Amino acid sequence: LSDNLGDKVKDALYEGFRREFADERKKLYDVVNDMRYKAQSIIWGQWWRATPHWAYTIFAVLLLAAVGFGYGFFYLLNENSKLKNVEWLYRYERLWWEGKQQEDLLRREKPLLSAHDMSRIP
Repeated sequence: LSDNLGDKVKDALYEGFRREFADERKKLYDVVNDMRYKAQSIIWGQWWRATPHWAYTIFAVLLLAAVGFGYGFFYLLNENSKLKNVEWLYRYERLWWEGKQQEDLLRREKPLLSAHDMSRIP
């Protein structure tokens, strides 16, 4: 023990531990740096740097879907309103027809209504 054997063993153990855990220590250091960077970005008000890129993709897809469904909804609502107005106009005009005109109207309606008979749909 007089030849500094204890120090040499201690140095050898220290070097072994250092080499063994160097990779894990570097990974832990990288994780801490990433978290520090993201936290500092949020503190500085740069939340867009701390937000993952996939979150932007999901937001964009949902926004486009909402815009598309909204447009489709209002388009169909407008079409439905037009059809209701035409239907009420037809009903109103139908009340004023009498005699021969009403018979002609019924003759024209009969093939139309039989072609669109819902009871024949399986």
